[in-house]
Amino acid sequence: IAQFLVTMVATVLLDLTYAIVIGVVLAFIIYGIDMIKTKSKREKLSVEKDISDEKATVKINGVCFFANSDKLETLSADLTNAKDITIDLGKVCYVDYTVCETLATVCEDLKSGGKNVNIENAPENVAKTLAKIGLEI
Repeated sequence: IAQFLVTMVATVLLDLTYAIVIGVVLAFIIYGIDMIKTKSKREKLSVEKDISDEKATVKINGVCFFANSDKLETLSADLTNAKDITIDLGKVCYVDYTVCETLATVCEDLKSGGKNVNIENAPENVAKTLAKIGLEI
């Protein structure tokens, strides 16, 4: 709400171009503060895979945002032999919409290949973000 109000006031007092720049800068500042609050900025994204003949468990740890979503894009290729796949998000403290879309695409690819995909242990804030794009948990 603060970002909206600052941008709105800047639009009235200044010019629309300046207001947009101020709004974007403020969005980055708010995002940085949010990352510091969760203390997750120090935690790098890691993906651990435990693959057996018919089952696979993928544990994703850390912060998932657009800059590191490429680590998730290759999951489909790594899980070609497993029929039942569990994606454990228990140690993920933040996801953005880019990661949600990437995860949804990976799940769709796996399901179209006849695989059973389950997403488990997502923290409440992560589950809410995933639910907004329609990804079942």
